[in-house]
Amino acid sequence: MTEGYPFTEQLLVFKVAGRVFLVVTQDPGEPIITVKVDPAHGAALIGEHDTIERGRYFDKRHWVSVGAGESVTASLAERLVHNSYELVTEQLPASQRTLLRPSIEDLKQTGIRSAGAADSQRKEDSDDERS
Repeated sequence: MTEGYPFTEQLLVFKVAGRVFLVVTQDPGEPIITVKVDPAHGAALIGEHDTIERGRYFDKRHWVSVGAGESVTASLAERLVHNSYELVTEQLPASQRTLLRPSIEDLKQTGIRSAGAADSQRKEDSDDERS
């Protein structure tokens, strides 16, 4: 897995075997992640969450951009990143796939967190404190 800024200094791009699976917009005023999704799943996500929309930088059928919002939890963001990684690696030749299968814990350790996940986690913590 690699990461870098091939487009602009505010778009951190994560790749596996040279293929993009995650873009993190590093703008404090507009935290967003963009991930690959199955088109039907992407449509469902857009319908269920106000802060999820068609992908900003890639094929709009296969990518969604996820902003911070009440319904975007840390676990949702982590699942979306993991699923994006899986979708991309599934398209690789079998010989490459077997070498690249990290668990979600491995992805977490790389520091990949959605821009909205931290905000959502703070909200969950705040809600827990009130209970």
